[in-house]
Amino acid sequence: MCGVRYDDQAVKAAWEPVMRYMIMLGVTICGIGIGLIVFSGPAKHEHEESSAAGGHRYSNGLTSTSEDKKSSEIPRTLETIPYTVVSDEDVFASLFNDSATSLPTAIQMPAIIELRRQLRALLDAAQKDIVLNDGIIRLLASIAEEGANPVDVLLEEYSRSSGNTHRASVVIAALQEVNTPEAKKALAGIALTSDVNDYAIGRWSVKAYAALDATAEELTALLKSKNPVVREMTLQCMIKLPLNETAVNALSPLLESTSWDTRQGVASIFGLDPQNDTAEKKIRMLMVSSQSINGLIDAEKADPKFGFTGKEFVLLSYASAMVNMSGADDILKDYLSVSDDTQRSLAVIALAHRGDKTVHDFLIQIIRQGDSNILRMRAVVALEHIAMEQDIPLLENLTKVDPYTRPSLDDEEDGFYYPVRIAAQRILKKLAK
Repeated sequence: MCGVRYDDQAVKAAWEPVMRYMIMLGVTICGIGIGLIVFSGPAKHEHEESSAAGGHRYSNGLTSTSEDKKSSEIPRTLETIPYTVVSDEDVFASLFNDSATSLPTAIQMPAIIELRRQLRALLDAAQKDIVLNDGIIRLLASIAEEGANPVDVLLEEYSRSSGNTHRASVVIAALQEVNTPEAKKALAGIALTSDVNDYAIGRWSVKAYAALDATAEELTALLKSKNPVVREMTLQCMIKLPLNETAVNALSPLLESTSWDTRQGVASIFGLDPQNDTAEKKIRMLMVSSQSINGLIDAEKADPKFGFTGKEFVLLSYASAMVNMSGADDILKDYLSVSDDTQRSLAVIALAHRGDKTVHDFLIQIIRQGDSNILRMRAVVALEHIAMEQDIPLLENLTKVDPYTRPSLDDEEDGFYYPVRIAAQRILKKLAK
């Protein structure tokens, strides 16, 4: 054994007890091994069934492949979506079920499991220069052909993308590509549940949702999100969309926001609304809102780039909205007799832009005596539409001595320019023709 010779009887006698002990130990070990094989049969069979169904099986009924053991610890709040509206108060609140404990049966079929595995591999391999490739699109089509809803599969993958913004963005792009009512609702749910600090997910989910022909009324539901980026992007996506009365009413509370850019965003939406049906309501809402601009954050603090204060930004956007808004002449004339200078000035400027010469004297009064430089500037611009020869002396004086300046965005030597002087010069040239 192991090259040892037993010629020496003394050595042989010494080894015999050791050999007997080793033989007994070997028999014992073999017995234990046979017992393990016998009693582990059911467990092994169960494991093989679990593997055939897609990997490790957990007590909550979910399955995951071995390489996804870490992701199985992610809270599964996005895996099933009841595609029904619970109430008018919170249109999309029911999209994500926090108590979901199992995946839809259809996507656990063997053929779908393999397609899911391939899809997961492509998503895991996604690089920053990949948004949505043909392989992912083909797999989603195959999943649909096998009778499963690709939205269910993509929401499972979204839940596995926690902490991986790029992977999540590819899933969002895929949902947009699917372009079904379920995919649209899923995108709304992602936007509504995005983390308050998640700029990218908030931005991409809203843009994808809007791209699926979301109406202004549908978009207003996203304004309930706690993510400020979602709210900001929602307002941007609503610009130039037709507004019905429900959408206008949903925007109303934002006109009392202490954030000047939020108010500015709503004013832009109102001004560029292609419909005239709600013009009177929108004018009244803007007029009411103009009374609370002193409560804005940074109301008197000038923006370092444009030089406007928060208060000036809002007044400028309200004036522009009323100028662009058609079908509002009668309601604007109602404000010519109000006592509030700001409301009256906004109405005069809007009517002058429409060519209404009955407000000429009011407009000149704003230019001469107005307390707000931003409204004086808008008044001179409006004067171009109703200017008369009798205005020439005033205009000539403005071109020389008007003190109002703005920071220059060009490389001018003095770093600022005179907007009122420039507007007056333009009107004089027009009158000289």
